[in-house]
Amino acid sequence: MPATIRRLPVEIQSAALPYRLDAAGAVEILLVTTAKRGRWSIPKGRVPTAMGFAESAAKEAYEEAGVLGEIRQTASGSFRITKRKPDGSAQVIEVWVYLMPVTRALDDWPEKGRRRVEWFPLERAKALVGEPAVAGIMERLAAELAGA
Repeated sequence: MPATIRRLPVEIQSAALPYRLDAAGAVEILLVTTAKRGRWSIPKGRVPTAMGFAESAAKEAYEEAGVLGEIRQTASGSFRITKRKPDGSAQVIEVWVYLMPVTRALDDWPEKGRRRVEWFPLERAKALVGEPAVAGIMERLAAELAGA
């Protein structure tokens, strides 16, 4: 008798990968802590119906980290995570990542005080996010900027 395959619903989100170059030209990545568990991550969230993915990613960077920049219109990659809901069920989340060179950091933003926000050197940021796909996107960004 064949096993029954149960497919979990997939929620789509978009994320910004905010970055800048330090005085020596090395890539720095802006990370934020997650609201519930305090783990380091990139700004991400659900895509509102009336908004495009890239625009939503820029909105998340503003709301969660207080940064502005020219968000790229094409995703640099994606990854999937599974989260447990309060009722114990699982939710698969597919996150599309958009690069955002930061042009301005604000003094005040909607989620200030709810999360930590910090710039990290590339290698440290890759280790902190703990998501291989995001680390790969960071690595490709660094290679692209080095060749520019």
